[in-house]
Amino acid sequence: MHLPAPVFFQDPPSEAAATTQGETLTAPAEANPLGPPTTADSGLNPMVFLVIGALFWFLILGPERKNRKKRQAMLDALSKGDEVMTTGGLFGRVSKVDEHEVILVVADGVRLRFSRAAVQGLRNEEDEQDEPDESKKS
Repeated sequence: MHLPAPVFFQDPPSEAAATTQGETLTAPAEANPLGPPTTADSGLNPMVFLVIGALFWFLILGPERKNRKKRQAMLDALSKGDEVMTTGGLFGRVSKVDEHEVILVVADGVRLRFSRAAVQGLRNEEDEQDEPDESKKS
């Protein structure tokens, strides 16, 4: 099967266009009202990157670092008798604290061994007082 050659549609050459091969088309200077492009306008200002970096630091990295230090201080201060919650949501009382492990009492006679890093936080006394009030409202 023989297909015809593709037909490309082009605008007809204008009268001002060059007819010989060696000539190039150039626009007159009046055609560009903004003038020639400058190197200062073509790139991004380095101050933009500094401002974005500073915002990233103050909104994300700074608070995260502060929270990490606070959590590490809480883990270092764990002692026997503290009421804690694990990352899995299990509440218990600290029975024994080692360098890398914590043993929690979750019920009478039930002791569970956890990694020290699995302790999410201390259970506040205020939380215990608020729980009965919330159940009365429901």
